[in-house]
Amino acid sequence: FILLWGSAQPAAAIDYQITEIRISGNEKTHPKILLRELGFGAGMTVSAAEIEKGRKSIKALGLFTTVETKLQPTKTGHRLWVHIREKYFFLPVPIVHLSGDGDWTYGAMSKTENLFGLNQQLKVIFRRKVYHDADIEREDRLQISYQSPRISNSLFGLKLGLYRERALLDE
Repeated sequence: FILLWGSAQPAAAIDYQITEIRISGNEKTHPKILLRELGFGAGMTVSAAEIEKGRKSIKALGLFTTVETKLQPTKTGHRLWVHIREKYFFLPVPIVHLSGDGDWTYGAMSKTENLFGLNQQLKVIFRRKVYHDADIEREDRLQISYQSPRISNSLFGLKLGLYRERALLDE
């Protein structure tokens, strides 16, 4: 009975004393962004589940193609290696469209997801529409939006936008 009962008990969770955290692969993203998402720092004792939770939080930022963690024993505890591979986001996209009425629309759109390596987004769209047979000769639109998912390690984010539209009437 004792042998059966003893084998049915869950194994004790292993905690790791983290003496150092090393980050590699981040060419653009600031280490403080990764450490914030990890949820713990050097000098703390954490479980394997907490390490995995931190890894998933970093991956959930959407800035990386891979996020890997590895523990390395040291004399006084464990060194945690966090290796990431960043995505590249800056891509200007041309806009060109001819409607059935003969109206031309052209311009460009650009979006970056990791502005200054601080997990901030910036999106800029410029569009001009030239009308074929209408009272409006053309219209210009400029749209700029900025977003920071977290402000100073809080749970609150910031989103700002600017929208400008100008129409030239055919008189």
